[in-house]
Amino acid sequence: MNEHEKEISKNYLSIIKPKKTREALKLNDIVTLKSHPYQISYTEPKIGAYAKFTPPLMIVFEVLNKSTHDTLTGLKDSNHYKCLFYSTSEGKFEKLWFKGEELKFIREINKTNFGVNSPNINEWKKELIGKEVVLQTVDLELGKQKTFQDIVDGRSKMKDSTLLDYLPPVGTIMDLKFEDDYIKHNEKTGKISSQKQALQAKIKWLNNESGKISDDIVPLECLKLVTFNDIQVLYESRKTYLLPLQSRKQLESNVNLYYKAYPVYLKSVTFKHYYYVYNTSNKFSKKSVAYPESFPVESIVNFDEILKNGHDLGSLIQIQAFFSEENVEIFKGKWYYISYIDQQNNYTERIIYVQDFPRSDEENIGESRRTLRSNCLLREGAIRNFRVNGIKKCIELPNDFEKMFFERV
Repeated sequence: MNEHEKEISKNYLSIIKPKKTREALKLNDIVTLKSHPYQISYTEPKIGAYAKFTPPLMIVFEVLNKSTHDTLTGLKDSNHYKCLFYSTSEGKFEKLWFKGEELKFIREINKTNFGVNSPNINEWKKELIGKEVVLQTVDLELGKQKTFQDIVDGRSKMKDSTLLDYLPPVGTIMDLKFEDDYIKHNEKTGKISSQKQALQAKIKWLNNESGKISDDIVPLECLKLVTFNDIQVLYESRKTYLLPLQSRKQLESNVNLYYKAYPVYLKSVTFKHYYYVYNTSNKFSKKSVAYPESFPVESIVNFDEILKNGHDLGSLIQIQAFFSEENVEIFKGKWYYISYIDQQNNYTERIIYVQDFPRSDEENIGESRRTLRSNCLLREGAIRNFRVNGIKKCIELPNDFEKMFFERV
């Protein structure tokens, strides 16, 4: 590439700047060894080959600031960092020292005061003893995916599964104590020479290796509360629920109508290590949606009963006669549940809101095609055109349908 071509390419290619890492690590940083594929703001790669070479995500809970220099090179000695992680193969929390050049920064943990604003240790104990907690690396460890090649029916196929070698357990706080010497200063310079977490928690958990109850001391700031026992679980699966939207959502090209709630069918409830996941299907769009931790529904909805209460337009001939020029003002601005076959012979069932009745000339036929310009809930409210002769069944929905799921503005 000559200079002219290089100059032209600058107009089309943006320069990707790498994320900067930390010059010095700090308490509460989540770190890992440099051999880990995770990067700052990028924790999505699937891990192939021998996935067990993947090191753990760790939390820095003690820092030793070095002021000495190497006697041969003259370079300042690296700071040392004590890091915490859980080893599922050993069934215990590991607390190991590393030099700064061995580690790379991933992200900071979310600091919390656990709802306690008092320096009094007894206040902390009153609030936290008996509460369930887990290491703040848990979501990163749960998100690790390994990919491998498998043979299915004589064919090679790539499969994915979770990589849980360092998944931390859910434990219960049994006691708390303050570390008196959590900060130390250099006797010559007065600068901080070492620091660690001030508040320590004794936790107990079911050991995955021994099958017995284990206990250990873990810095409290490395933990986060687990609240699944405080949340009422919706265990009535195979029901349809009314899920209100936090903010209204407009239907395409429809300034009057807005979604205010969805009907969601609860297929199953899964417990994922420390929280519940509600596996649902949106009755409008047919899309599967998983709601982790909470499922903010208001009530059970008899969605099928709403459809049954609608007015069935009858046979194909009656449907054709209903959607005609003379009835435009009757059927516009209403909701319909239709069984539809498109021009590719694909069959679907969907709910539509008819906005208009445009006519367009068919080429080589010489006669007009009747279509319903509608908001289609199967396509999340987007505008779609439906041929009247493609509608095989049609139910005009009752007024209660719109009142329950939509709002006019």
